[in-house]
Amino acid sequence: PGLKVNGDNVINTSPQTVTIGYVMVDDHPLLLNPALTILPGKSVKLPIPHDIATPKIIVPPEAVYTDGISLLDDFEVMGGGLMTEVTLSNLLAHNEEFGGPLDYVEVKITYLVGEDGAIQEYPLGSFKLSSWGTHGSEIRIPFIKSKEGRERFRIEGRAYYDNEQSYQTLEPRVVDDLSIKITEDFFANEDEKVDK
Repeated sequence: PGLKVNGDNVINTSPQTVTIGYVMVDDHPLLLNPALTILPGKSVKLPIPHDIATPKIIVPPEAVYTDGISLLDDFEVMGGGLMTEVTLSNLLAHNEEFGGPLDYVEVKITYLVGEDGAIQEYPLGSFKLSSWGTHGSEIRIPFIKSKEGRERFRIEGRAYYDNEQSYQTLEPRVVDDLSIKITEDFFANEDEKVDK
């Protein structure tokens, strides 16, 4: 597709609307969440972190969709292994102790790449999940797999109950699984800390 990168702007020089799922910034993938849609002849400024001085930005062809068709379908990248997805499921529901009905769980998920001391963080976004068993209690989040092959994510957030009258904090936790289930095990239990 006809895309030009000028600084941190992407210009769509093609005659069709395109959507970009991610860009490469200094050889590191930056997931665009939500994806950026650019009308023909228009340009969009990329959300590049300010701490990167004059970054080298590349829009890989496999990151571009036209009219809802992913160009990734045309690529066989290590058996289609470039993009993968993590499934986030909320198993929390009604709980009298915390105020009754669950409104929603807000979960922030960060993809961690590298080993201790040299970990790169790629925020995948914040997502609202509804009560367990309802539509919206599970979400699949696409992301670009690191060459390292290990999938590790930091999960943090809050569960809101009783029309947001009360909430429980989800302790930041690192999970190395592509299927993450939010349960009460994630709650920061202050009572336990007092007892010990």
